[in-house]
Amino acid sequence: MRIFLVNQSDNGLIKKEIVCPDRLHLSEFKDQYISPLKEGWNVSVWDENRSDGYELKDGDRVEVCGPLLVDPNCKNEEGRNQKTVPCQ
Repeated sequence: MRIFLVNQSDNGLIKKEIVCPDRLHLSEFKDQYISPLKEGWNVSVWDENRSDGYELKDGDRVEVCGPLLVDPNCKNEEGRNQKTVPCQ
């Protein structure tokens, strides 16, 4: 089965196609194809949080997501989003 792994890097997003066994659970995929996650990072499937027991399907997109850097609800004096979280 084909899984698309999307990961953040200093240069933007990296998308990689991985061929892996059928009926693979998300926890197994993380153990085999994703290096240990940094603190505050998470893994989602198609922008949805999934449990480690979620069975991946052919063509799924697994995303490694970093922490929120810009709070869309906080504005600075110029009306731009602030680059610090949490909002105060």
